[in-house]
Amino acid sequence: MADDELSEVFSLVEVQGVLTGAVAASGAWVARGPIPHPLKFFVMLSGRAHLRTEGLAEPVELEAGD
Repeated sequence: MADDELSEVFSLVEVQGVLTGAVAASGAWVARGPIPHPLKFFVMLSGRAHLRTEGLAEPVELEAGD
């Protein structure tokens, strides 16, 4: 059993490591490339974006708070 609720949640979703960082971009841009490990968490703080990935016929629209 975890010492606190957040640790218990991370244990349940099998968090094995932490990577933090930030991207600030404006205008029209594209980023492409493989993700070497499964991505479990992503936060969009402001702006809008279209997420395209294998297995989805249409892009997913992301907005602040997603």
